[in-house]
Amino acid sequence: MYAKCGQLDLSECVFEEMENTGSVSWNALLTAYSMHGEGDRALSVFSLMEKRGVEVDSISFLSVLSAGRHAGLVEEGRKIFHCMRDKYHIKSEVERYVCLVDLLGCDGLFSEIMDLLKTMPMKPDGGVWGALLDASRMHSNIKIAEVALKHLVKIGQGNPSHCVVLSSLYSHAVHAGVKMSDIGLRKNPGYSRVEVK
Repeated sequence: MYAKCGQLDLSECVFEEMENTGSVSWNALLTAYSMHGEGDRALSVFSLMEKRGVEVDSISFLSVLSAGRHAGLVEEGRKIFHCMRDKYHIKSEVERYVCLVDLLGCDGLFSEIMDLLKTMPMKPDGGVWGALLDASRMHSNIKIAEVALKHLVKIGQGNPSHCVVLSSLYSHAVHAGVKMSDIGLRKNPGYSRVEVK
């Protein structure tokens, strides 16, 4: 409860006072740090879990990867991703790949992302392509944005908001309009209503 309210120090105090701390308690603390962008603290908790022999599971890895993503800890995130696969033999689910694509995308490491997508044991889903589209928006990379949008449309998860991201990257509005119509999407105009009494 303290963690949800952002009281991380109180959460840690409660955790330290617990007599029996299993992987659920450790994961709760790890997730709390992740939710509030405390990447360094999340990594410290993860290291402590390993040192104390606490069972590290897929939830632990998802939380620590997410924390690394929010804090921009690219190298640490890479190590943790490979540790999950190589040391703990935990199957890399698509959610972990979304975190890794997001993490690498924050640093603009597009060639590494494209290599990763080619070696994934499953087909990239909308989350992966959406993370790539967001990273391309962040770094104004039109070519990668086009690739991501093409794949989103191909798997049936393209929507007008994705096209808005792409169109904002184009320098000319006419060019963006042509691209949206080329793939069969159009942006519905937004509207709002005000009730007057």
